[in-house]
Amino acid sequence: MKKSVCFLLGLILLMSCLCVPVSTLGQDDARLICVKKDGKWGYIDTSGNIVIKLQWDSANAFSEGRALVTKYTNWGFIDVNGNVVIESQWDHVYPFSEGLAPVEKDGKWGYIDANGNVVIEPQWDWAHDFSEDLAPVMKDGKWGFIDVDGNVVIELQWDYIETYAQVWGYS
Repeated sequence: MKKSVCFLLGLILLMSCLCVPVSTLGQDDARLICVKKDGKWGYIDTSGNIVIKLQWDSANAFSEGRALVTKYTNWGFIDVNGNVVIESQWDHVYPFSEGLAPVEKDGKWGYIDANGNVVIEPQWDWAHDFSEDLAPVMKDGKWGFIDVDGNVVIELQWDYIETYAQVWGYS
């Protein structure tokens, strides 16, 4: 009985530490919890069963059916079954939002789709995720917004951007 209570309390504590609130997760995403043991990351279900082997050097919560994972130094994505769907080739990445994920290679940021296809070529000094079809991007120290096709819709002229209750940019 004591072990069951400790396990349940531990699971509740673990779930409260997720990077992404459960209410914002997709149906498949909400069933997987990112965990770390002995230096390796994997995923368990809500019963505590390992469903994706602890094998990653780093891992993040699922977003839109994809999770960021690393082996060695580069980031890639897995699906909810643990299959590598986008090979580890990016220096930095952010989770998928509105079907696109910001990716960085050799100091420039662009965007890929859920299949790993580059849809907006890396050209920005910094980029963040899309919200309501707009994403903040920075080039030469100035911030603006692009649409999902990569067109600049708000000119890059701002030193700092704060929007959607999230801070983007640096003063």
